[in-house]
Amino acid sequence: PRQAVFEGDHSRVDSKLDRDVIGFWDNPNERVHWLIRIPAAGQYAVRGEFSAGMGSSEIALKHGSETLQAAIPRTADWDGTRFVDLGHLRFNRPGVYHLILQAADFKNWRPVNVYRLQFAHK
Repeated sequence: PRQAVFEGDHSRVDSKLDRDVIGFWDNPNERVHWLIRIPAAGQYAVRGEFSAGMGSSEIALKHGSETLQAAIPRTADWDGTRFVDLGHLRFNRPGVYHLILQAADFKNWRPVNVYRLQFAHK
């Protein structure tokens, strides 16, 4: 979360259970940006750790022209997290890439906390 750049005025890094978390993301027009270093070309499985204490929501992760979309299930509260598989992204060469996390369904958006994104080379 501390490596993210926020597009908007409300989302920010917070602390929950002695962990950094992207919180206060209650505006679906706000987006979260990251730069990620990819060490080797290929396909990467992507998953995230989230909480959604006010109800399920949908997010989209964008990389270039590719978009992964996933439902974030409601969690018991804001401290309970769930891992969600987002899918696979292909990177054609090693390098630094720009990622954008945003609301996928603006009309039915409910706040989401983001604890981390993980990438695994397949």
